[in-house]
Amino acid sequence: MIGDKITLLKENLPPAQEIVDLIYNVIKFKNSPYVISIAGESGCGKSTLSAALQFLFEQKSITTLVFHMDDYFLLPARSNHLAREKDINHVGVHEVNLDLLDQQLLEIKEQKKLIISKPLSDYTKNEITTEEINLTNIRLVIVEGTYTSLLNN
Repeated sequence: MIGDKITLLKENLPPAQEIVDLIYNVIKFKNSPYVISIAGESGCGKSTLSAALQFLFEQKSITTLVFHMDDYFLLPARSNHLAREKDINHVGVHEVNLDLLDQQLLEIKEQKKLIISKPLSDYTKNEITTEEINLTNIRLVIVEGTYTSLLNN
């Protein structure tokens, strides 16, 4: 999401390094992109862990792409936040287009496209646009968000 600022600190790297140590050899020898999900509640460090993983994997020449579930909300970010404040029943998996995210992850894994068009949320402008993502040489996709553990791909 446009506007998110992630600052990596030295102390963010050791937990990410443990994950890198566990899966690096699997990714290194895999012929298609590898996808991992980082799920958890708001504010628990999903985005920071994703950034740390991307940093460490790219140091090992594993080209990495991070997908943020926040880009897949059905409403623009600020509107979604206001809808949550107005009615707690708005909160939940039904506020996110997980089907689209899951489909795009499958397309990446199957390597059927070189470019995909994904949503891109801008909190400040309160709008959802799209961005073109070049998938050439992508070896790892990290998808992070509250509900990403529900994805099939």
